[in-house]
Amino acid sequence: MAFDPFIDQEVFIEANVKSVDLNTLLKKSDIVSMHASWNSNSECIIGKTELSLMKHSALLINTARGALIDESEAVSALKKGKLTGIAVDVLEDEHSAKSLSESDIVLAAKEGLNVIVTPHIGGCTVDAMHITEEVLAKFVVSQLSEWDG
Repeated sequence: MAFDPFIDQEVFIEANVKSVDLNTLLKKSDIVSMHASWNSNSECIIGKTELSLMKHSALLINTARGALIDESEAVSALKKGKLTGIAVDVLEDEHSAKSLSESDIVLAAKEGLNVIVTPHIGGCTVDAMHITEEVLAKFVVSQLSEWDG
């Protein structure tokens, strides 16, 4: 199952993936893995209400942008047994002046809760690097082809 309001249904069909609304995805999924960009509409897309819909046995994974989840509410759900675990490689305040050691997720990991925190390295795979190299090469070629000098 997947939820993405910006992708045409044909893409889901071709990938043999069932497209569902966010509430259905949260209610039925054992693992919710987030792969969304951040914008004003997606900030805290997973908050108290959404966490309450998830199975108590669910795992929440965020390797996209920290601001997509309300960290405080996610940790609260974990402590209350409403989530089984949280795994992130992004934090809500990773680009702010706030110390990362003050993050609710980092503090929960230090408490020994079922939390995994890795440095923001989700894009550091061979495939991701290859795609980045191709995009940059195409950009350079397009800029050079427009250059008259």
